[in-house]
Amino acid sequence: MTSPFTDDVTRKFFESRKYFGLEADQVTFFQQGTLPCVSDDGRFIMETPYKVAKAPDGNGGVYAALKSKKLLDDMSSRGVKYVDCYGVDNVLVRVADPTFLGYFIEKGVSSAAKVVRKV
Repeated sequence: MTSPFTDDVTRKFFESRKYFGLEADQVTFFQQGTLPCVSDDGRFIMETPYKVAKAPDGNGGVYAALKSKKLLDDMSSRGVKYVDCYGVDNVLVRVADPTFLGYFIEKGVSSAAKVVRKV
């Protein structure tokens, strides 16, 4: 998932790295949505005198983007059964954690999340 601000440079980066050994059609890029920017006091932030500034809609935007871009249908047609989704700013994430994914699959649930009690 990219944003309108990172899409072009991200695509070029993957192309320059030959998709890290994958075929180009095995890699899907899609843009997350945007929302108007507002100041702490609730006023719209203007990019120009006549244009409201916008910013990416955050990690949660992945769900709307997957649905609106028909990517869930595309993944299903490719035989994808599971998707590992996490916030890019989570430095402690274990990508494709085999223990967690195995537990999730074994239990036959439609979704699962790792959480930590907030103290």
